[in-house]
Amino acid sequence: MDKNKLLGILFLAAAFWLMTQMPKPGNKYTAPGPEATSTTGGMSATGSATINQPKPSAPTTQSPKAQPAVERVPETTYQLGVEGQFVATFTSHGGAIKEVRFLSKEDRFRKFDPTIRAKLNLEEVRALLKLLNEAAAENDTNTTGKLEKQARKLKVPLQWIAAAKTQPKGAFDENAMLQSDNNYILNEGQKRPILELLFHGVDSDLVFQKTDETENSITFRAQHGDLIITRRYELAKGTFKIRHTTTLQNTGIQKIDLGSQVFYGLGTSLPTVSDTRKEFQNVGYFSGQRGWTGRRKPPIFKLQKMQKQGGSMMENAGGIHWVAVRNQFFAVSLAPDKPTTGVVKGKVFDLGTLDHRGESEYGVHGQFGLNTDMLTPGQSLTHEFNLYAGPKELKRLSNLSKAGMKHQDLVMQFGFFGLFSKLLLMLMQMLHGFVHNWGWAIIIMTILIKLLFWPLTAKSASSMKRMQTIQPLMKEIQAKYKDKPQKMQQEVAKLFRENKVNPAAGCLPILIQMPIFLGLFFMLRSAAELRFAEFFWVSDLSQPERMFHWGVQIPILGEYFNLLPILMGITMFYQMRMTPIPPGADDMQKMQAKMFRFLPFIFLFMLYGFSSGLVLYWTVQNILSIVQQTITNKRKDTEPVVLPGSSKKKNKG
Repeated sequence: MDKNKLLGILFLAAAFWLMTQMPKPGNKYTAPGPEATSTTGGMSATGSATINQPKPSAPTTQSPKAQPAVERVPETTYQLGVEGQFVATFTSHGGAIKEVRFLSKEDRFRKFDPTIRAKLNLEEVRALLKLLNEAAAENDTNTTGKLEKQARKLKVPLQWIAAAKTQPKGAFDENAMLQSDNNYILNEGQKRPILELLFHGVDSDLVFQKTDETENSITFRAQHGDLIITRRYELAKGTFKIRHTTTLQNTGIQKIDLGSQVFYGLGTSLPTVSDTRKEFQNVGYFSGQRGWTGRRKPPIFKLQKMQKQGGSMMENAGGIHWVAVRNQFFAVSLAPDKPTTGVVKGKVFDLGTLDHRGESEYGVHGQFGLNTDMLTPGQSLTHEFNLYAGPKELKRLSNLSKAGMKHQDLVMQFGFFGLFSKLLLMLMQMLHGFVHNWGWAIIIMTILIKLLFWPLTAKSASSMKRMQTIQPLMKEIQAKYKDKPQKMQQEVAKLFRENKVNPAAGCLPILIQMPIFLGLFFMLRSAAELRFAEFFWVSDLSQPERMFHWGVQIPILGEYFNLLPILMGITMFYQMRMTPIPPGADDMQKMQAKMFRFLPFIFLFMLYGFSSGLVLYWTVQNILSIVQQTITNKRKDTEPVVLPGSSKKKNKG
């Protein structure tokens, strides 16, 4: 067994395990407790902040705080957009965006996917509703198995049963379900609206009046003492982009203290069913630092990191291009017109609900603050932004970058190997355009990647096979020069060189392919395109298969049976067995070979809870490697072995 190949795979396994288990470094600054509407200190506003300051008409003698907000009145909502495509709901409380809904597959399984609903007649739909209501708030594992059996009969995702168990009984209303338009709703049911305006003395309790509305724009106005606040929104047709302007004008004769910052809320990121490690719920921003791989700095405010640091984090930064609140598949991204200095804040809070495993669910709220100070009499302050609220789809985000919202492609969270992730996603999208199935697109992409590296891996396999051929000669050299280690190394090196054997051949292909694999790993686990993508028995390629419920919680494996990881482990084990222990192997090599055969079991447990799309790639990759190794093993090496230090050749056999 080749030691270099073993070390390479062990290195890859260790790196992969650490990558998925260890949290990334977070920020040093923490802001415990509820977020404030202003902070002390700060710098002058730049970038998208515009100040209009005429000479004061009267002298000022003091700088009073803004007046208390008016008493809360009933909320009035307004809608803008095209139903079934993209609709923003605005609220009179704060003149902000209450929620955004758009055509996408419902992530929390409270509505039907039309492609599934179309397969069911009315009687079957009602049977499914009854089934989901029976599953709601049900923890009996025996009942769970019965419900899943009925779900398979109706050919609906088993994840619906798991998600339904966290809902109260009667949650699945027939009228509401049958009228579902299959919209995904960002910030659904949350108290903190998107673009909530917060500064000294003002929050979302301030009531705004609608002053103007067109087919694709709406304007709100509110008066707070001598301060006039105007907020305008304009929807860009055919995109998920909203143009926003907020203007603050001092109409009085005294200064108005706005505090250190004017904050804009980004709404709340809600959990997705497949993000079991809580990796994707975060607040992130981009301040212009990037490398050739597309890596983004500084670190994002991850949910788990914020929990460890008192529930919130905050950082001052310059040159900010965008600030975003994200989950695994969706994002709200706020971009000033020009890179600007400001404050980014994130907070995590308990939603008061449980996920399908009975664990608490959390929301992540974000804010972006622009530095400011006082408004003198007659002075006005204007902030202008572009807002994106929609799925994390590379094509959409790249188009935004071309339209002025720079670097939106980095919202995807592809990590250090982002360049490879983007290229692979574009390839997968192109293949999907031909085959119209994401599972087949992954398989074809895997074949193309294998063909790309075929010459390298073939040469590696041939070199390893040649290594087995020269093992007897290597043993002779080791015995002959056992008392002269330096001479022995020289003779072994000559033997390798003259027989065209590369001792690092087993490790090199793994190291070269690792950026591709890691790029693919980050891409497949966050590709919104794979949500609810069916492939044979797999109902959602973005999640584990969950074919049936074990009936108990099994350590590492969890509650559900997943077939693809087992197929992956079997194919990997068979692939390992195809590389025999070389003749004359010493005890160390034999021990390495035995260790080598444990790797399939390690990877089985590591990948058991990962997305079906990723495990499908690995399984197909193993099958292709088996095919290549079979071809290599059948090919006879007819070239004689060259004796070191001479032109003599030793016939094999």
